[in-house]
Amino acid sequence: MSLRRYLALFFGLFGVFVASFLVNLPASFGLKQLQPHLPAGLVISQVEGRVWQGEAVLLYPNLEPLKVHWHVSARDVFYALIKQALPMDMVLQNAAIQSDLRILLSSDELNAEIATASLAIAPLVGGLLYESVRQQPILSDLSGQVYIRDVQMSFDLDNQQAWPANVSGHVVLTNLTMLGASIAQLDIALSQVQQQINLQVNSVEKGWQLAGTSLLTPPNQFDNQFVLTTDTPNQFPDWALIMMNQVSATEARAKLRGQW
Repeated sequence: MSLRRYLALFFGLFGVFVASFLVNLPASFGLKQLQPHLPAGLVISQVEGRVWQGEAVLLYPNLEPLKVHWHVSARDVFYALIKQALPMDMVLQNAAIQSDLRILLSSDELNAEIATASLAIAPLVGGLLYESVRQQPILSDLSGQVYIRDVQMSFDLDNQQAWPANVSGHVVLTNLTMLGASIAQLDIALSQVQQQINLQVNSVEKGWQLAGTSLLTPPNQFDNQFVLTTDTPNQFPDWALIMMNQVSATEARAKLRGQW
């Protein structure tokens, strides 16, 4: 047997050994290495299974515990050996969240591709924006459902703010209500330039159309500009002239800057 074949056999057997070793590692060992890189307040608990397949519970202040299930295929393991980045399929679930996603985890970056997700707005706002809700009770009246389709996100694991390094995709809000205002469907296109996240917002309902942008800047600043136009003069939705300034018989505008 030639030297080349010996080397090929050696590296093949070595790869099988390493792969076998990795897939049999307890999940708690792998997640223990990840914990120091998580955002402040986020804790991983109740870990079961192996690195290649298991489940855990994510705990975050004021939010219901989130169950996480993951699976790493044999192909993903060999990809990790070559690329030094581990792909895995995940399912996130609690009463407010249902999400299927695929992530790619390296030593310094987390990439996520969210194929589908359904999120209830009210419990998320009450948890993630707990302090803002206390200061602005108006937010506690916000409800509806969020549907995510094919959203890509990446995070720098050394950034404790948990602010995305990049985000793109499409989000749909349905049955959105606040202070008596109701919008059946709101379409949002996501993009990001450097640190600023851009939300392009559009909604079309009987008799009126809403369009605008919301710019999000770390750590918690927003800059909103919206325009609502009506098909018939002076026939605005009841909520429009409470939240917006009428500039003509068929147009109202709103500009709002602040922090959440």
